[in-house]
Amino acid sequence: MKKTLPDKKDGAIHHYIKSTIYSVEGLISYFFEERSCRLYLGCSIFVIVLGFILNINLRDWLIIGVYLIVLLAVELLNTALESVVDLVTQEYHPLAKRAKDLGSAATFVLTLLGLMIGIFLFIPYFS
Repeated sequence: MKKTLPDKKDGAIHHYIKSTIYSVEGLISYFFEERSCRLYLGCSIFVIVLGFILNINLRDWLIIGVYLIVLLAVELLNTALESVVDLVTQEYHPLAKRAKDLGSAATFVLTLLGLMIGIFLFIPYFS
């Protein structure tokens, strides 16, 4: 059965509840169906455990939290982009490859930022 958002006549509250349910379904599908999620979760758990072990301060927790949420958002967008490309074509096409490569590059660049943040944030705790 095809899911659609409710008509405007159903009311704003009903619309936002349905939208929220669809968002949660998207998160659940990401966590259970995507390989990249396992890497994301593993690294996130490592960083959080390290933060507890090193007893990092509130500012550093905020930086880590914001970074992990932004990374998750970019991962979700990249997964959505790859799904749309796969929907359009299963055959090789240079533009499909470019779209997928650029989406992947976005998560890669953000991962490099995370490494830099981790180095500058955690190194002082080892001194």
